Amino acid sequence: MKSVLFCAGCSLLALAAPLSESAIAVSFDRMYVFGDSLSDTGNVSNVTRFVQTLDPSTSVQPPSPPYFQGRYSNGPLWVDYLADAFDVDLVPSSTLAFPAPITVTPSGSVTVNENFVGQTVDRSVNFAFGGAQSGLNNAVDPRLPGILRETNAFLGDHLAAGARADEDALYVVWAAGANDYQPSTFAEPDKAIASVMKNITQSITTLFDLGARNFLIPNAPNLGLTPLALAAGPQVSGLLTDISKGHNALLQSTLTSLGQSLTGAKLVSLDINGLLARAIADPGRYGFVETQTSCLNQVTLAVCDAPDQYLFWDGIHPSGKAHQVVSEFALATLHDAYDDGSVSVPEPEMGWLGAIALGGWLTWRRRRSVAA
Repeated sequence: MKSVLFCAGCSLLALAAPLSESAIAVSFDRMYVFGDSLSDTGNVSNVTRFVQTLDPSTSVQPPSPPYFQGRYSNGPLWVDYLADAFDVDLVPSSTLAFPAPITVTPSGSVTVNENFVGQTVDRSVNFAFGGAQSGLNNAVDPRLPGILRETNAFLGDHLAAGARADEDALYVVWAAGANDYQPSTFAEPDKAIASVMKNITQSITTLFDLGARNFLIPNAPNLGLTPLALAAGPQVSGLLTDISKGHNALLQSTLTSLGQSLTGAKLVSLDINGLLARAIADPGRYGFVETQTSCLNQVTLAVCDAPDQYLFWDGIHPSGKAHQVVSEFALATLHDAYDDGSVSVPEPEMGWLGAIALGGWLTWRRRRSVAA
């Protein structure tokens, strides 16, 4: 671990908020991400792009533009900004697969290639795939992995290399729930929630047993408040709200139990549900105007005039501006978890948030330009 100034774009933050260089928080030399489309920084895009070279009828997902550089939003994702704050180069796992992002069997079937030849050992890697469920499967395409398969791929590469997981790295595990809680689960939601918790527990335990010690575990947003759920009507919206509550209650008790059994692990819970509730209750605090509809028309792919005023980019995914808010909230949460309590960091809101977001954006753009 290394300590850095708490922010992305600290010079701008210094002008926007009364934080000094004494505001020191933890940072990490490496970062690993396991999740779904809320954290996928290009894996589905890379895989579908490669498949398209073999089958031109295949479309690249998500379509970029209007989606931003293979991300399920209109700008960098929260993990992009988090990696920037830690000054690490977070690469999609599909870019490390050797010799290509996919493998094709003699019969012609295609699957994601998880042969990384040890490259995940000393790199910051994002294993998240859009559509990932909490287990082995993917809700969008059965050939793509779920989160448990993502963690197994990390495990397999380290075992093949004879390496332990970096105990000083940060491990993000986010099963947001949208891909698990499909209509087929509505009749028995408690059973579905229990299954998701079993998968999350297995992913965390797998990483811990390999040597991981620092975990950031976001909870589920209120799935009933997404534009897609609201458009489906109050019955569906209400049910998804109840499922989200049940998910988060069991997640909290699960993390408490894991914290007691996994000696030496630091499990930091990130309350995305609470942040979303505050953003909807007081959108102006975060710079939003519209919280119930999406900026993007997913039928015509027409984009609204002011994307930064929208909480949601499409029916289920946050806007780029919302990802900025999430990233700063994550940094503040990590600060509180690792700091000795001598420094108080405010929750992100407009004023200082705008300066931080701009600083992070400029730094992230510079890094991308150099990498290109």
